[in-house]
Amino acid sequence: MLFIIQFPLADSRLFVQENTMRLVRPTWPSPTPDREFIRCWGGIKKRKTGGLNGWIGEDTFCEATKAIIFTQNILFTDSQSSLKIPFKVVFSRFYFDGNAVGKLELGFACPTKDRGREIEDNINEKQFKELINYLLIFKIKISNPLLNKRKEECELIKAGKFIARSYLGTTTIQKNVCDILEKKWLVEAGTPTILLICGKKISHKFPFFKKESDSKIFNGNIFMSLIPHQGSTYPMWVLEGVSSEFEQVDCFCNLRHLRICLLRLHAEHQCLRIILKNIESGKITISRDSEASQQLQYYLNEATSRINRLQSPNIDIAEIAREIQDCVSPGERENLIKYLEKTQVRKNIRRKVDNYLKSCYNGLFIGTMQGDIEIMEGDVIRDIGAGATVINRSLVEKSFNKVRDQFDENAASALRLIAQEIEKSGNKEAGELFDSFNEELQKPEPKRSLLRTLWNGMVEALPAIGQLAGVVAQISKLFIAA
Repeated sequence: MLFIIQFPLADSRLFVQENTMRLVRPTWPSPTPDREFIRCWGGIKKRKTGGLNGWIGEDTFCEATKAIIFTQNILFTDSQSSLKIPFKVVFSRFYFDGNAVGKLELGFACPTKDRGREIEDNINEKQFKELINYLLIFKIKISNPLLNKRKEECELIKAGKFIARSYLGTTTIQKNVCDILEKKWLVEAGTPTILLICGKKISHKFPFFKKESDSKIFNGNIFMSLIPHQGSTYPMWVLEGVSSEFEQVDCFCNLRHLRICLLRLHAEHQCLRIILKNIESGKITISRDSEASQQLQYYLNEATSRINRLQSPNIDIAEIAREIQDCVSPGERENLIKYLEKTQVRKNIRRKVDNYLKSCYNGLFIGTMQGDIEIMEGDVIRDIGAGATVINRSLVEKSFNKVRDQFDENAASALRLIAQEIEKSGNKEAGELFDSFNEELQKPEPKRSLLRTLWNGMVEALPAIGQLAGVVAQISKLFIAA
């Protein structure tokens, strides 16, 4: 049995105008393993089996063994019988995508047998409920640099806000740590989620209401539950009957990919909700010409695309991911959209955020983004039939002329080749990023860091443009000299 609890963290520091004194290292999303580290938490490691294509920030992590301190052994003992189940902390890992999405994941494993008896076969419904409650209220300590490294004690399920404070402190320039005390909202914790992996079938003795999935990604079963605890509810995914999966390489890979995707999607939803709330409350302000707001718009574009696309190269997780718990209610949706309409967020990004929020109803994520038929002003045409382009051709021509005048013909021609490839593919995400790229190029002094970020996003959305002969070298000129 493997019990995983995830604490999502939303980091807003990249999106605020003032200097937040954030440390530049680790260099997420691609920090150097075995050299970089998070102060007071641990060093950067490479994921041995690698990350997942299309999911930034899953191939390296901080081995955060110092972030959470366990002062006693984890041993569940049933008061009515002699059943004893010892747990061992098998990993404590922090992942970050370089923009806003962070997640600390703790893994607890127990042996399959207790004194020769199969634990999962012999545990009953009452014991199962007590076991889960025991793990949720297990006392831990968290080192907090904001409080002179004083260790704060709390129950495991309530650790999120303490982890957020600790992370804010560990990633702030040390001499400025005290100055950040009043801005704890810069790093906020979302609702934790739990993932339980069992070798045997345990659904018949699971003590909480559950909703089963019909997906047959692997030979076992998948179901979701909401765990009530002290007036709150926490989402919990259970993958049961997986013991045979480890004997087949393909099945094991599918199970691993499913686990990563479910946890990552929960973190994406939670962090997007928090960032939108910070926009709605005015903590994050939007000024179209600022680099912070450009980074925010890039994040909103990427986050909604990543959540709604629901693609993985090896498994189909769409039907499962649609059921992922989300905390955006219809009332919140209206308030957020109303605020976004007052801001300078680009229309295409605002539309994507709106579509994401519309897909959330009564706290349940029920569908992917639906492509509305929409004709924008000017010559920008979107979502008109299958394979429609998302290119603002006048922007391309303006960029072509500027690059040809300021650089050379080859760099300008590269822009047209990119435009042709995006039009041919009908890739809307790449088209929207290309529009943003060209908008930035029109400015008197384009920001090369933003151009590089937008270019990387285009290549991620449509890898074919990164394989066009000579294009990468020509576009790189704009980063160096912009």
